[in-house]
Amino acid sequence: MTDENMAGRTAPARGKPEVRVRVLDTAQRSIIATNTREIEDEFSPFYGSSLEASGQVLRPPYEPRVLERLTQESNVLGACIEAMVVNTDGTGHSIEKANKDPDRDANERDDPVALRLAAFFDEPFPGQSFVTMRRDLRRDLERVGYGFLEVMRNFEGEVVFLRATPARTFRIVRLDAPIAVAKAVTRNGIPVSYEMMLRERRFCQVMSGKLLFFKEFGASRELDKHTGRWASADWPVAPQDRATELLYFQTGQDPDSPYGVPRWEGQIPSVIGSRAAEEANIAYLQSGGLPPALLIVQGGSVARDARQALEQQFAPGHKQRVAIIEVPSSEGTLDRAGGVSVSVERFGHERSGDAMFEKYDDKCFERILRAFRFSPLFLGKSADFNFATAYASCLAAEAQVFGPERAHFDEIVTRKLLPALGGAGYVFRSRPLQLTDVSQQIAALGLAARLPGVEPQSLIEAVNRVAGLDVEFSRAGATAGEPDKGVTG
Repeated sequence: MTDENMAGRTAPARGKPEVRVRVLDTAQRSIIATNTREIEDEFSPFYGSSLEASGQVLRPPYEPRVLERLTQESNVLGACIEAMVVNTDGTGHSIEKANKDPDRDANERDDPVALRLAAFFDEPFPGQSFVTMRRDLRRDLERVGYGFLEVMRNFEGEVVFLRATPARTFRIVRLDAPIAVAKAVTRNGIPVSYEMMLRERRFCQVMSGKLLFFKEFGASRELDKHTGRWASADWPVAPQDRATELLYFQTGQDPDSPYGVPRWEGQIPSVIGSRAAEEANIAYLQSGGLPPALLIVQGGSVARDARQALEQQFAPGHKQRVAIIEVPSSEGTLDRAGGVSVSVERFGHERSGDAMFEKYDDKCFERILRAFRFSPLFLGKSADFNFATAYASCLAAEAQVFGPERAHFDEIVTRKLLPALGGAGYVFRSRPLQLTDVSQQIAALGLAARLPGVEPQSLIEAVNRVAGLDVEFSRAGATAGEPDKGVTG
C-alpha cells in the first residue's frame, strides 16, 4: 500500500485480526493459460442461418459425441443398447418374392433373382456382411437417434456396394428450392407416374477442414461432392466429382430439426444422475468416509507419542481412523492454567452401511429401462424370473419392441434399396427371434410323422435342427423296408 493509504487507515479494533490487501500493478500480473484443448464439434464453423456455404449445415439437437460418451459411461444404457442390437438386427434375413404362389413360383433356393439378391447381401462391402452393417447401424440409431448407410454405384448407375458409416461424422444440410420429380406408384392395380414438387436432401462430412457432400438415396440429380451444388444443363458434374448416396434412418424425431433423437432422450437426467451417484460413492470410499469416532481435546494438545498410539490402535493402515481435534484454550492466566477436557464422539450410527444413493440408482435403472420397453431379463437380471415369466417377457418384447423395429427397417430396404438392385417385386424379410421349447417341437414332429405325405428326410432335418443332432437319412435303407438302416448317426 502507499503511504497515503497507510496514514489514512485507522487502528484495528482490539481483539480483531487485521487484514491487509495488496493490489498488484498491471505489469506484475501474469496471464495463466491452459494447454489442454476440449473436443469441439468439427462442424462449428459451418453452422449458421444464411444460405451461403458456411451456413448450410444444420446443428443437431445434441452433439453426437456427447451422447456416445454418456452411453459409454452409463452402467445400464450401454447394456440396453446392446440388447436392442443383438435381438433386433442379429437374427438374419431372407429374400422372398412378394405375393408368392407356392404352386407356380420357384423356391427361393431355385429363384435366380432371389439368389442374386441374397449374394449381394451376403457381402455388400468387401469383407463385411449385411448383418454386421445392420448391427453397426442399430448401435448408431440407439446412441444418437439416427444413422446412415452409404450406397455406391458404378459409372453405369448400378448399385455395387453398401457401407455403414459412423453417424457422428455426418450432418444434415439445409433444404434448397423444390424441383419437379416423377414418382411411380401403383393405383387400382396399375403402375402410374406422377410429377411432384420435392426438395431433395443433402448431407455432409468435414474432411481436412472442408465440407464433403452426399445426396439422399434415390435423388433425381447428380451432386458435386466438393461444392454441394446440384447438377444442371448449365452445370454438369464430372463422374469423378459425383457425390455418393446415403440411406437415412432415424428413431425419434426432433421437433425443431430434421434430425432423429434417441429413445432415451427423456431419461438423460437419469443417465447423468446415475453416473454422478457412482462417482459420489467412489469419492466417499477413497476419502475414507466419516470417521468412526471423534476425539476432542479441549484446552490442550495431544502429545506425539499419544497420538501415534491412538492412530495405531484404531484402524491402523486404513483411511477410516479416529479423528483427533485439538482446541486451544482461551482461558487461564500466567498464574493459573486453563482447564483441559477430553471427550469422544461416536459416529458409527451415522455411517453408511454399503453405499450411498443405492435407491436413487435403482430408480434411474428403472427409468432408463422404461425407455426401451423391455424386461430386465435382457440385461442378465434373471433372479426374479421363472420359465413362464421369462417366456412371457420374451414374447412381449418381440411383439412390442424388436419385431416392429425389424418391420420398419425391412420396409425401407424393400421399398428403396431392392428396386435399385433389380429386385422389384421382392421383399426383404428379417427373421424373428426364435422362442422355442424343444420338448414341444419333438412332440409336434412325432404327430407330423404319422401324417400321410410327409417325407422322412424333412422330418430328420427338422429333428437335427431342433435337437442339435447330426442324424443322416439313407433313402436306400428306407426303400428296402429296413427302418433301422434308413437312419444313420
